[in-house]
Amino acid sequence: EFVNKDNHARVCRYLLSCSDYLSDEEEITKLMKIVSTAYRKCGQMCDSLRVAIKLNDPALVKEIFDESKGIEKKQLAFVIGSVKYPIGEFEDDEEEEELLDIID
Repeated sequence: EFVNKDNHARVCRYLLSCSDYLSDEEEITKLMKIVSTAYRKCGQMCDSLRVAIKLNDPALVKEIFDESKGIEKKQLAFVIGSVKYPIGEFEDDEEEEELLDIID
């Protein structure tokens, strides 16, 4: 509730840098999920996906990918493909086939 479009970049960078100093894996996971949610709330899907990939959370990656639309979805497909992250199955759709080609 305290993160908005004006301050989200600064807050998220600060929280991500703080995660390097946490010792408990559970705390790191919670903090990174908060950062991913803040990025999504402000429409920064690529940054949110980057954090989800760093978390190694396939369900969150798939959720972010499915939430995006249009050219943004293609951009996310390129990010997923560049790190060779397994995304799972798609429905039989022409656009989805194109996205799978980008990811592979």
